[in-house]
Amino acid sequence: MRTTVTFLLLCILFPLNTLAQDYTQLGLPEGAKARLGKGWLGDIAYSPDGKRLAVSGGTGFSLYDTATFQEVALLDQHSGFVSILAFSPDGKVLACLSRQEVRLWNPVTGEHLRALAVPAQSSLRRVWFSSDGNTLVGVGTGKTVRFWEAATGKSLRPLALEAELSSIPAFSPEAGMLASGHGRKIHLCDAVSGLHLRTLTGHKGDVYRVAFSPDGKTLASGRRREIDLWNPVTGKRLRTLTGHLRAIKEVALSPDGKTLASGSMDNSIRLWDAGSGLHLRTLTGHKDGVYRVAFSPDGRTIVSASWDHTVRVWDTVTGKLRHTLAGHMGMITCVAFSPDGKTLASAGGLYVKTIQLWDTPSGKHLRTLYENPTWISSIAFSPDGRTLACANFDETVHLWDTFTGKQLHTLTRHRNLVLSVAFNSDSRTLASGSMDKTVRLWKASNGRLLRTLTGHTESVVDVAFSPDGRMLASGSRDETVRLWDLLTGKHLRTITGHSDSAKENAFSPEGKVPANGAENNTERPQNANTRVHMTMITHNPVTVHSVAFSPDGKTLAGGSREGISLWDTVTWKHQRMLDEHSVPVSSL
Repeated sequence: MRTTVTFLLLCILFPLNTLAQDYTQLGLPEGAKARLGKGWLGDIAYSPDGKRLAVSGGTGFSLYDTATFQEVALLDQHSGFVSILAFSPDGKVLACLSRQEVRLWNPVTGEHLRALAVPAQSSLRRVWFSSDGNTLVGVGTGKTVRFWEAATGKSLRPLALEAELSSIPAFSPEAGMLASGHGRKIHLCDAVSGLHLRTLTGHKGDVYRVAFSPDGKTLASGRRREIDLWNPVTGKRLRTLTGHLRAIKEVALSPDGKTLASGSMDNSIRLWDAGSGLHLRTLTGHKDGVYRVAFSPDGRTIVSASWDHTVRVWDTVTGKLRHTLAGHMGMITCVAFSPDGKTLASAGGLYVKTIQLWDTPSGKHLRTLYENPTWISSIAFSPDGRTLACANFDETVHLWDTFTGKQLHTLTRHRNLVLSVAFNSDSRTLASGSMDKTVRLWKASNGRLLRTLTGHTESVVDVAFSPDGRMLASGSRDETVRLWDLLTGKHLRTITGHSDSAKENAFSPEGKVPANGAENNTERPQNANTRVHMTMITHNPVTVHSVAFSPDGKTLAGGSREGISLWDTVTWKHQRMLDEHSVPVSSL
């Protein structure tokens, strides 16, 4: 686990701007072998001519050729998750919204055009272009609409609204209206003056999504398991559509306004006749909730994005699944290399958490080991490479055969979240640390509990074996590191001196010097046999989240919000700071 975050950050978060089909090899920094996954799945949008499909996520977006649905570009220079995409009317500019920035791209050449300044206090939820393409419009929660000159990025005078917008808003150029759900109401505002036009009421639940028909004469709203169709001019409810089994997260109308599509947490997309309200067909295949749907410009194809991290492409007329676009994995919580370095295990996800195995030289996905709704907090390979252990928030530890993918054992004696796992050097013993304040030792071959180590007064957040297999170090939020004799289970000594939790431990290769990271910005290397503080290494003003020794024991690395610091373990002088990461380093 400690040796892999640098690889993960380089391969998943490192900026790139390269056009190609194999995303695993796009824009890799020196020394990186492959890019595994694209982060979280975000928005989907068709280009006006229907020839390109943009899919956002991670820190950028991908472009697909809609004739073949092969990936032709991966553009990745955003500082955060890209949540919204919008093409200009002529298709020559693509706007991407991430965190508090908007970037404009040329989707044909892949050129980054400009970044737009967004006030820190604003909270944008959606952006779109004016009908002439000259102005970019941004709307978020609150009562302000923001405008930029698309050609220069210059910020224009904002528009103040009389009614507050809360959910992701919809805009109708034809009707000149903005619509947004606000609890169980829908507010309609004039897009030019900002005046509040009317409020649509009568919903039985919170409104999640709204969408205008192309001619602006119909407004669709999704709430709980029902869809309401409204006349936005009169405020009259036209009809209510029912059939979904769980909450509706998305509604969209086809370009001709005749077909309505709805995406739901029941994992399905339903197609409706927008005029009569008749149910046409149900598209099934997603393994989790559907939160985005979009029609192609000709209305013949519909694409859907799901929390199962796939985009699926459907034939609107037949309902047949044409393509599945994969590669997104959600948030990665932990990673680990096999001892021979040939396999990488990654754990994470959003609603469904998985463990994926990858071939390190090629970046090829090997297999999915595990699917579970609870968070995976730690994974570890056994030194012989045959077993993978994973710690879960459901108070269990699972053991897997890495060659066959078969689950071997489930360890169930903890009484709270399991936060860390580690194997002994002979692969026979597994240690697990938990929020139940204990360390438990298990026989890896059969999952039998060998003993429980008690003494910590707060959660045990990390465990580490000495290379000779005789000692175990456990770090806790009680601000101590405890050393244990593995043969007897006896507590040897307690290392104190931290003013916050000891988050991660690492023994030197000789097994004599455990170092631990703490939240008081210091690392205290200890002599395990004499309990003497050898020295204090101070970070200021940042928190140390992780520590690790080099294989020869001559260098100690400390990960923090600022990057990675390196020290000489003989003189304990600071050597250098590696600070190219765009997010805090939490593991080494």
